[in-house]
Amino acid sequence: MSPLGTAESEFFAGKAAFQKALRSAQTRALFKEAEAHYLKATTLDKDGNILGGSSYADLGQTYSFILTHQLTDVPKKDGNDAISAFSKGAEIYQKRGNLPQYARLLVKKGNVLFNLSKLEDSQAATTKDLNDAESAVLAALRNIEEKSENYAEAQNLLGVLYAERRDYQKAIDAHETAIRSVQSQDYLPETLTLLGQAQTSYAWQTGDKTLYEKGMENFRRASQICQSIPFDCYEAHISSGTASFNWADRLRAGSPDWTMEIERSITEFGLSSSFLSRGEQATLYAETKQLTARANTERGLTEKGEESLRFLRAALLALTDGIDTLTSAGFDAKRLYEKRAQCYDRLRADSIDQAKKNEYLRLATQDRDAAKRLAPKVASAR
Repeated sequence: MSPLGTAESEFFAGKAAFQKALRSAQTRALFKEAEAHYLKATTLDKDGNILGGSSYADLGQTYSFILTHQLTDVPKKDGNDAISAFSKGAEIYQKRGNLPQYARLLVKKGNVLFNLSKLEDSQAATTKDLNDAESAVLAALRNIEEKSENYAEAQNLLGVLYAERRDYQKAIDAHETAIRSVQSQDYLPETLTLLGQAQTSYAWQTGDKTLYEKGMENFRRASQICQSIPFDCYEAHISSGTASFNWADRLRAGSPDWTMEIERSITEFGLSSSFLSRGEQATLYAETKQLTARANTERGLTEKGEESLRFLRAALLALTDGIDTLTSAGFDAKRLYEKRAQCYDRLRADSIDQAKKNEYLRLATQDRDAAKRLAPKVASAR
């Protein structure tokens, strides 16, 4: 890719690549192309004399999407690069008195801090990230009009911070405020999904089935209007599947209502994987397969004979798909090997054919050996 030469041309080339990446399952190369153009633009316009803070804002957004879409092997670096870019852009906007744009980048920075909090190695670091995210969004809200798109994003960030503290009613209130402020239909699916997550989490905590159904309806609405952005569809379906699976814990295993929820979770987990790139988003894709396997296993445990085996075989296929995906991408599949060994154990216990029992035992042993080889080596004491 040859340089285009001017700050403006690099900026718009980056924006074009970024927009293509949002609407494609093959996102890694397009985001990296956007990153390269934006970096060139910031080099050519370091102080924002031509583009203001726009090139830094879009560079930060690119790093942020690479982080949230799990398209990186160095997530902390990409997160910190996003924070640096947003901070520089915010500084430029603040100096020029453009407070709405300054506030917008504070919200973006807060979102990255929230995502980084899940990657920290200590509780102290996690708490600092969450506190810094809250400080950023509260500062932003002092400079944002209620009917702007930025206000909706700020309220969504407040909502996820409340949910992280299990203050689900405040989270619901924040996301409902965000929905009333959404200006772009492209942002509505994400907002509906966040509201659904808060509602179903609070419903599980309180046993409120009406609230649970409201949350599930918001996931359904999000999944119907998310088609222009595949990752939003993934989020809606994975959230719906998780909520269904969790709600089933409140019900008697094997009952009609329990069966409906477990089978809904199987369907939703399966749909979520269809919006991911198996090659570029291997860890997320494998996670959907592990969840699919778990739901099928739970369903199979309430059945007998061939019907039980049917669900266990579906779990086996999902785990094998996840293992193959992680292995092909060069990631550690230890946990999935362990889960597949357990699946072979269950198949062996349910099988009446001795030859099949022996084969399942061999395969389970083979997977446990593979998991052991992938286990981290512990240094012996001297």
